[in-house]
Amino acid sequence: MIYDRENNVVYDSKHNLQSYIMQDREGGNWVNDAHYIYTYDANNRTTTRLIQQWTAGAWVNYELYTYTYDANNNQTNSLGQDWTGTDWVNYDQVKYFYDSSNNRTNLLYQKWNSGAWKNSYQVVTPYDANNNQMSYLYQTWQGDAWVNSFQNVYTYDVNNNQVSALDQSWQNNSWVNIDMLTSTFDATNNRITELDQSWQGSAWVNAFYGTFTYDANNNLTHYLTNPGITAAG
Repeated sequence: MIYDRENNVVYDSKHNLQSYIMQDREGGNWVNDAHYIYTYDANNRTTTRLIQQWTAGAWVNYELYTYTYDANNNQTNSLGQDWTGTDWVNYDQVKYFYDSSNNRTNLLYQKWNSGAWKNSYQVVTPYDANNNQMSYLYQTWQGDAWVNSFQNVYTYDVNNNQVSALDQSWQNNSWVNIDMLTSTFDATNNRITELDQSWQGSAWVNAFYGTFTYDANNNLTHYLTNPGITAAG
Protein backbone atom coordinates (compact mmCIF):
# COMPACT_ATOMS: atom_id res chain seq x y z
CA MET A 1 0.00 0.00 0.00
CA ILE A 2 1.36 3.41 -1.01
CA TYR A 3 0.56 6.12 1.54
CA ASP A 4 2.31 9.12 0.00
CA ARG A 5 3.76 10.22 -3.32
CA GLU A 6 5.62 13.01 -5.08
CA ASN A 7 3.53 14.74 -7.72
CA ASN A 8 3.89 17.62 -10.20
CA VAL A 9 7.69 17.37 -10.23
CA VAL A 10 9.20 20.29 -12.20
CA TYR A 11 12.78 20.79 -13.44
CA ASP A 12 14.34 23.82 -15.11
CA SER A 13 16.26 23.81 -18.39
CA LYS A 14 19.47 22.88 -16.52
CA HIS A 15 17.82 19.83 -14.91
CA ASN A 16 17.67 21.46 -11.48
CA LEU A 17 14.70 20.39 -9.39
CA GLN A 18 12.41 23.42 -9.12
CA SER A 19 9.41 22.08 -7.25
CA TYR A 20 7.29 19.10 -6.32
CA ILE A 21 4.17 18.36 -4.28
CA MET A 22 3.88 15.71 -1.58
CA GLN A 23 0.48 14.10 -1.33
CA ASP A 24 -1.00 11.69 1.22
CA ARG A 25 -3.52 8.93 0.63
CA GLU A 26 -6.74 9.64 2.51
CA GLY A 27 -10.00 7.77 2.01
CA GLY A 28 -8.94 6.53 -1.41
CA ASN A 29 -8.00 10.01 -2.63
CA TRP A 30 -4.70 11.84 -2.98
CA VAL A 31 -4.64 14.95 -0.78
CA ASN A 32 -2.06 17.74 -0.94
CA ASP A 33 0.32 17.85 2.02
CA ALA A 34 3.49 19.87 1.28
CA HIS A 35 4.91 21.91 -1.58
CA TYR A 36 8.70 22.16 -2.01
CA ILE A 37 10.14 25.01 -4.12
CA TYR A 38 13.83 25.50 -4.93
CA THR A 39 15.86 28.36 -6.38
CA TYR A 40 19.42 28.31 -7.76
CA ASP A 41 22.23 30.74 -8.52
CA ALA A 42 24.16 31.07 -11.78
CA ASN A 43 26.39 28.16 -10.73
CA ASN A 44 23.40 25.83 -10.23
CA ARG A 45 23.85 25.85 -6.46
CA THR A 46 20.69 25.64 -4.38
CA THR A 47 20.08 29.04 -2.79
CA THR A 48 16.65 28.56 -1.20
CA ARG A 49 14.25 25.76 -0.30
CA LEU A 50 10.72 26.87 0.49
CA ILE A 51 8.27 24.48 2.15
CA GLN A 52 4.56 25.25 2.05
CA GLN A 53 1.70 23.34 3.69
CA TRP A 54 -1.74 22.75 2.24
CA THR A 55 -4.12 24.56 4.56
CA ALA A 56 -7.82 25.28 3.98
CA GLY A 57 -7.48 24.72 0.23
CA ALA A 58 -4.39 26.87 -0.32
CA TRP A 59 -0.62 26.70 -0.05
CA VAL A 60 0.67 28.50 3.06
CA ASN A 61 4.31 29.25 3.81
CA TYR A 62 5.82 27.01 6.49
CA GLU A 63 9.65 26.89 6.42
CA LEU A 64 12.36 28.62 4.39
CA TYR A 65 15.99 27.52 4.11
CA THR A 66 18.59 29.85 2.60
CA TYR A 67 22.04 28.59 1.57
CA THR A 68 25.24 30.55 0.96
CA TYR A 69 28.59 29.49 -0.53
CA ASP A 70 32.18 30.68 -0.72
CA ALA A 71 34.26 31.28 -3.85
CA ASN A 72 35.27 27.60 -3.87
CA ASN A 73 31.63 26.43 -4.01
CA ASN A 74 31.73 25.24 -0.41
CA GLN A 75 28.48 25.74 1.46
CA THR A 76 29.16 28.16 4.30
CA ASN A 77 25.73 28.67 5.83
CA SER A 78 22.26 27.16 6.03
CA LEU A 79 19.65 29.48 7.53
CA GLY A 80 16.30 28.07 8.68
CA GLN A 81 13.29 30.35 9.17
CA ASP A 82 9.66 29.78 10.19
CA TRP A 83 6.63 31.61 8.79
CA THR A 84 4.64 33.48 11.44
CA GLY A 85 1.74 34.31 9.16
CA THR A 86 3.12 37.68 8.15
CA ASP A 87 6.91 37.36 8.20
CA TRP A 88 9.89 34.99 8.26
CA VAL A 89 11.50 34.55 11.68
CA ASN A 90 14.89 32.98 12.30
CA TYR A 91 14.85 29.50 13.81
CA ASP A 92 18.30 27.92 13.36
CA GLN A 93 21.43 28.04 11.27
CA VAL A 94 24.38 25.81 10.44
CA LYS A 95 27.75 27.42 9.71
CA TYR A 96 30.48 25.51 7.88
CA PHE A 97 34.23 26.19 7.95
CA TYR A 98 36.97 24.83 5.68
CA ASP A 99 40.74 24.59 5.50
CA SER A 100 42.88 25.71 2.56
CA SER A 101 42.27 22.34 0.85
CA ASN A 102 38.48 22.79 1.09
CA ASN A 103 38.12 20.10 3.74
CA ARG A 104 35.28 20.92 6.10
CA THR A 105 36.91 21.34 9.49
CA ASN A 106 34.04 22.65 11.59
CA LEU A 107 30.24 22.56 11.64
CA LEU A 108 28.54 24.97 14.04
CA TYR A 109 24.83 24.65 14.84
CA GLN A 110 23.06 27.63 16.41
CA LYS A 111 19.47 28.43 17.36
CA TRP A 112 17.78 31.83 17.39
CA ASN A 113 16.87 32.85 20.93
CA SER A 114 15.76 36.24 22.24
CA GLY A 115 16.98 38.08 19.16
CA ALA A 116 20.45 36.51 18.98
CA TRP A 117 22.18 33.37 17.77
CA LYS A 118 23.00 30.94 20.58
CA ASN A 119 25.46 28.08 20.21
CA SER A 120 24.01 24.58 20.44
CA TYR A 121 26.63 22.09 19.24
CA GLN A 122 29.64 21.85 16.97
CA VAL A 123 31.51 19.14 15.08
CA VAL A 124 35.27 19.55 14.68
CA THR A 125 36.97 17.52 11.92
CA PRO A 126 40.65 18.39 11.36
CA TYR A 127 42.68 16.98 8.45
CA ASP A 128 46.36 16.23 8.03
CA ALA A 129 48.65 17.38 5.20
CA ASN A 130 47.47 14.44 3.08
CA ASN A 131 43.79 15.41 3.47
CA ASN A 132 43.09 12.49 5.78
CA GLN A 133 40.47 13.20 8.42
CA MET A 134 42.26 12.91 11.77
CA SER A 135 39.27 12.96 14.09
CA TYR A 136 35.58 13.72 14.58
CA LEU A 137 34.82 15.65 17.77
CA TYR A 138 31.25 16.42 18.90
CA GLN A 139 30.80 19.13 21.52
CA THR A 140 27.77 20.81 23.08
CA TRP A 141 27.56 24.37 24.31
CA GLN A 142 26.93 24.50 28.06
CA GLY A 143 26.81 27.84 29.80
CA ASP A 144 29.64 29.73 28.13
CA ALA A 145 31.95 26.92 27.04
CA TRP A 146 32.19 23.93 24.71
CA VAL A 147 31.93 20.58 26.48
CA ASN A 148 33.16 17.34 24.94
CA SER A 149 30.59 14.64 24.19
CA PHE A 150 32.26 11.99 22.02
CA GLN A 151 35.02 11.65 19.47
CA ASN A 152 36.37 9.33 16.77
CA VAL A 153 40.14 9.29 16.24
CA TYR A 154 41.66 7.93 13.02
CA THR A 155 45.19 6.84 12.06
CA TYR A 156 46.64 6.06 8.64
CA ASP A 157 49.56 4.19 7.12
CA VAL A 158 52.10 5.69 4.72
CA ASN A 159 49.73 4.99 1.83
CA ASN A 160 46.92 6.96 3.51
CA ASN A 161 44.89 3.84 4.27
CA GLN A 162 42.89 4.19 7.48
CA VAL A 163 44.36 1.57 9.81
CA SER A 164 42.44 2.41 12.99
CA ALA A 165 39.26 4.12 14.09
CA LEU A 166 38.87 4.68 17.82
CA ASP A 167 35.53 5.70 19.37
CA GLN A 168 35.61 7.44 22.75
CA SER A 169 33.09 9.02 25.10
CA TRP A 170 33.75 11.96 27.41
CA GLN A 171 33.06 10.87 30.98
CA ASN A 172 34.10 12.56 34.22
CA ASN A 173 36.40 14.96 32.38
CA SER A 174 38.36 12.28 30.53
CA TRP A 175 38.08 10.20 27.37
CA VAL A 176 36.83 6.64 27.83
CA ASN A 177 37.36 4.03 25.14
CA ILE A 178 34.23 2.54 23.56
CA ASP A 179 35.10 0.71 20.37
CA MET A 180 38.04 0.32 17.98
CA LEU A 181 38.27 -0.98 14.41
CA THR A 182 41.76 -1.91 13.18
CA SER A 183 42.55 -2.78 9.56
CA THR A 184 45.53 -4.06 7.60
CA PHE A 185 46.22 -3.64 3.89
CA ASP A 186 48.23 -5.46 1.24
CA ALA A 187 50.82 -3.99 -1.14
CA THR A 188 48.09 -2.81 -3.52
CA ASN A 189 46.14 -1.07 -0.72
CA ASN A 190 43.38 -3.65 -0.50
CA ARG A 191 42.00 -4.13 3.00
CA ILE A 192 42.84 -7.71 3.96
CA THR A 193 41.85 -7.85 7.65
CA GLU A 194 39.68 -5.94 10.07
CA LEU A 195 39.39 -6.43 13.81
CA ASP A 196 36.57 -4.88 15.82
CA GLN A 197 37.05 -4.59 19.57
CA SER A 198 35.04 -3.15 22.44
CA TRP A 199 36.51 -1.68 25.62
CA GLN A 200 35.43 -3.53 28.74
CA GLY A 201 36.75 -2.21 32.01
CA SER A 202 40.45 -1.86 31.33
CA ALA A 203 41.04 -4.02 28.27
CA TRP A 204 39.99 -4.52 24.66
CA VAL A 205 37.70 -7.48 24.01
CA ASN A 206 37.43 -8.87 20.50
CA ALA A 207 34.02 -8.62 18.82
CA PHE A 208 34.79 -9.98 15.37
CA TYR A 209 37.63 -10.55 12.96
CA GLY A 210 37.20 -10.34 9.19
CA THR A 211 39.38 -11.29 6.25
CA PHE A 212 39.14 -10.12 2.64
CA THR A 213 40.31 -12.03 -0.44
CA TYR A 214 40.91 -10.55 -3.90
CA ASP A 215 41.63 -11.86 -7.38
CA ALA A 216 44.54 -10.82 -9.62
CA ASN A 217 42.57 -7.72 -10.69
CA ASN A 218 42.01 -6.59 -7.09
CA ASN A 219 38.31 -7.50 -7.18
CA LEU A 220 36.92 -8.63 -3.84
CA THR A 221 36.09 -12.32 -4.12
CA HIS A 222 35.52 -13.40 -0.54
CA TYR A 223 34.80 -11.89 2.87
CA LEU A 224 34.89 -14.07 5.98
CA THR A 225 33.99 -13.02 9.50
CA ASN A 226 34.84 -14.98 12.62
CA PRO A 227 32.98 -13.56 15.60
CA GLY A 228 35.16 -13.59 18.69
CA ILE A 229 38.20 -14.91 16.80
CA THR A 230 41.29 -12.73 16.45
CA ALA A 231 44.05 -12.76 13.88
CA ALA A 232 46.20 -14.73 16.30
CA GLY A 233 43.41 -17.15 17.18
